[in-house]
Amino acid sequence: VDVFLAPHVQQFGAAAKARRLGESPNPFVDPDGYKGALDDWEKAYREQLARERAAAGILEDVPGRPDPRGRYALYVHGRILEEQGVGAVSADFGLYQYEAILQALASRGFTVISERRAGDPGPDYPNKLAARVRKLLQAGVPSSQVTLVGASKGGFLTLATAAELQEDGVSYVVLAGCGSSTEALASRLRGRILSVYDAG
Repeated sequence: VDVFLAPHVQQFGAAAKARRLGESPNPFVDPDGYKGALDDWEKAYREQLARERAAAGILEDVPGRPDPRGRYALYVHGRILEEQGVGAVSADFGLYQYEAILQALASRGFTVISERRAGDPGPDYPNKLAARVRKLLQAGVPSSQVTLVGASKGGFLTLATAAELQEDGVSYVVLAGCGSSTEALASRLRGRILSVYDAG
């Protein structure tokens, strides 16, 4: 973008630029101003999102002092968010409504913990998820009040976490995540596991 325009004149400094017309370079040719405005808007968006998430009980990691009386849901998203980020769109299934999923879980009384992965996190990621669950359990949260929910690749990661944890009381919900890649985990799976798959 060379010429930076926006819906409101104050958003791109139109008045100040108009006063400088005739100067060289043309003040309306402002690629740096455009990039700076995008950075500012993204920062403001992320700060507002963080405030709303915290108010709704949506976190990126286990809180420093977990409430032993709380119910915790760890949501593990699919591969498409690794590749496309928030706003990911599948040709087959449409928009991945990541924030709406987290809000729906929070609205049911869970403190939601979900990290948005950027790129493949590598083979040790289930150990990271298991460490989060252990932190909750060590803080006195009963295993019956901890649930992992994983979709697609997140479902595989959820099952790998179940195999790592070996906790019978923890619940796992696997959405379209079981297949040939999970067969090697079968003998080590422990916990209360619900698998939901598309029959079509």
